[in-house]
Amino acid sequence: MPCATKGEASPPVTTPVGRDGCLCVVTWQTAGRMSLQTCALESAADALVFLRNNLPGIALCGLWVDMQKCSEEEHRQVLQLLYPNMQPSHVETVLANDMYDVVELQPTEGEYVVGCLSCSPSHGGPFPAATAMSRAEFGCEEGVLCSFVCSERVLLTLHTAPFAGLAELFRHVLRDNSQWPMSMSAILCTLVCYTCELSLPDPTALIGEVDCIDEMMLLVAPGKRDQTDMLRRVALLRRHLSALNRKLQEKAKLISEMTGPAMRTTFVSRELHLGYMYREALEGLSQVLSRLECAQDTLDHANLNFMYAITMRMSQTSTGCDRQVMIVNKIATICLPAILVASLFGMNCKVQWVADDCDSLYPFWTIVALMIVWMAALLFQPVRDLIREKGG
Repeated sequence: MPCATKGEASPPVTTPVGRDGCLCVVTWQTAGRMSLQTCALESAADALVFLRNNLPGIALCGLWVDMQKCSEEEHRQVLQLLYPNMQPSHVETVLANDMYDVVELQPTEGEYVVGCLSCSPSHGGPFPAATAMSRAEFGCEEGVLCSFVCSERVLLTLHTAPFAGLAELFRHVLRDNSQWPMSMSAILCTLVCYTCELSLPDPTALIGEVDCIDEMMLLVAPGKRDQTDMLRRVALLRRHLSALNRKLQEKAKLISEMTGPAMRTTFVSRELHLGYMYREALEGLSQVLSRLECAQDTLDHANLNFMYAITMRMSQTSTGCDRQVMIVNKIATICLPAILVASLFGMNCKVQWVADDCDSLYPFWTIVALMIVWMAALLFQPVRDLIREKGG
């Protein structure tokens, strides 16, 4: 059970981890002493024994208990020990761990706030020499959910694995609170701001891909394969943008709730510098959200251009078919008189210049020649237009 007292700006030491990855870190500040004390325990049972033996003395000025990869029953026991007046619904909410980026204030019966944060995964314990942060693309690696319960003097954080910002949070607490009273609302504010800032994605690559799609959209060939591939890429980008936008909107909503009127009248954000920190984090989220919104608008315009291009090609094809039908109708109209004249020879009626009335075939060939000249003169222009239409 390694416990140490931290002076001003002393770096955190590497702490042991239990057999199953369980780790409990207790940080407190006793009355009459400004220096912080930190105790790392390898199991939740040791943490419960330590808290039962030292409460309420270590919670007079400030107490932060961080539990990693502990069981639900151990979480329940710590909650009952630190927050005996907590409502059962809030206990189940903290233990369920099925929601993220939400917060709820209990203004009566021991004022406290409960919530859950969605954090980016990290590798290493809460006191690593250097945190190796996993900043994989969104959706490739699941995040870490961190539930918290905070009152004016006690903060409890529960999570299953280390997350990005936890090591920095410990360093910040040990450095900035070594000569000042330990404030749970300030630690909670730092936790929320750190996790939000470290979860901000870099939208540069995504925006570049959207720009490429926008430039390629009008150059896509009308083939079925190319159109299907383009629509698939647009659908993937749209899904990616929607997921990022939803994730950041939820974090922006969380920060807005942390600075709402109900929170400003309690310990959560009563102090002015906490409101400035929340607003600064919200501004960073708003900047990324605006860039994602511009990328979404660009993708929507590119999709509209693609649909307009398809509609234009369909309109051009329909116009070409109409022109070909019109040319064929002209050819049929021109051939109709010759067909009527030729049909007279097959009828049982008197026709001039038949073999019984004339001694030669000159009259017949004269009629045939006139028909050929008629059709050649009138069919030249329609046939040429038809050939050009098919060739173009």
